[in-house]
Amino acid sequence: MLDPVSLQALIAWMSLPGAGERALGAVMDHTREARLPLAALWRLPPADLARLLPLGGHPVAALEERREALWDAAGALAAELAAGASRA
Repeated sequence: MLDPVSLQALIAWMSLPGAGERALGAVMDHTREARLPLAALWRLPPADLARLLPLGGHPVAALEERREALWDAAGALAAELAAGASRA
């Protein structure tokens, strides 16, 4: 199982509006190549992410407008998943 912050970051990236398979693949490739955790990439300014990754306008706009809300929702879901896994 992933550590809680990595799980939260993975959920946040997966819930980013407009980010399809290509964008998510690019995120995963970049984190592996740069040896950065997903959470660190999430915290980069949206303009920097747009230069690094093929995200497109809609995901970048979502990051600019709702980054914290997406992160918080991902954290809540990660906590629910972790609680469910510990009960199993």
